[in-house]
Amino acid sequence: IDANVFRACVEAGVRKVISASSVSVYPIDAQQKPGVVLSEDDLNYYNPEGGYGWAKLLGEIELGWIKGVDIAIARIFNVYGPCQPLDETAHVVPALARKAITYPKEDFIVWGSGGQSRCFLYVSDCVEALLRLEEEASNPPIIVNVGSDEEVLIRTIAEKIVKISGKSIEIKYDLTKPVGPASRTADIGRAKTLLEWRPIVGLDEGLRRTYTWAEKRLEIAR
Repeated sequence: IDANVFRACVEAGVRKVISASSVSVYPIDAQQKPGVVLSEDDLNYYNPEGGYGWAKLLGEIELGWIKGVDIAIARIFNVYGPCQPLDETAHVVPALARKAITYPKEDFIVWGSGGQSRCFLYVSDCVEALLRLEEEASNPPIIVNVGSDEEVLIRTIAEKIVKISGKSIEIKYDLTKPVGPASRTADIGRAKTLLEWRPIVGLDEGLRRTYTWAEKRLEIAR
């Protein structure tokens, strides 16, 4: 799919391409210990996360072959906010928001021990980074991490969402569920320097906004 899109851009004379890549391009084996911080230079060998990671990595490689087009690649970390799916395919923040809203009809279950860590980026901050990337696109492509440099335990996310809900919720941890890498946090030094960008929506505010949206969305669905 990416190759077809990139080819169409070249044939149509598109001047700039801003590509949404992923943290999943980084070696998955390097993310199996606590406190992992990933910089753009850490992709020094190939072992991405599954088929999705391979697809994003091959897209980056293909973009590096293109001449005459200015390109910027955003390696996006965990983005959350309104308008994400709330069903069984939901990512961790909307999934936990849904469980808190529907509790006690639905148990508040966290996959794993809650000790795995991520960084979380509110959607409006991600959009702002992509807009700034357009101004800096070049050839060869520039590659920038788009994420947060704040490491957060999944357990902490669960506790914050419970607090936002105002309910007395029993948090259950299911150690039989898949949890992915142990840790992944973004080094956003390059984004700060090249784009003069950093996240401005704090985690507590972002979670509150997401929870409020999810509450309204689920009420409409009922």
